[in-house]
Amino acid sequence: GFVFNPPESVMPGEKIETFDMFTKWLCNFGDNDNYKADRRNLLHKFHKYKDGNSSKRVLEAMGIK
Repeated sequence: GFVFNPPESVMPGEKIETFDMFTKWLCNFGDNDNYKADRRNLLHKFHKYKDGNSSKRVLEAMGIK
C-alpha cells in the first residue's frame, strides 16, 4: 500500500500510461508546466531545505567533501 491515499494527491504531473503518451509528453516537455505550483506546494510540505544544497549535505553526511 501507499502512505498517501490516493497517492496521486502527492504526485503532481501528467499521468502517463502508454508509450505514445510518453513520447507526446516528451516532445512537449517544457512548453506548458501546468503542475509547477502543485510541485512547489509539495516542496514546502515535505522538504526542510530548499537551498539547492541537498546533494552537498548528503555527501557531507557520508563523509565525502
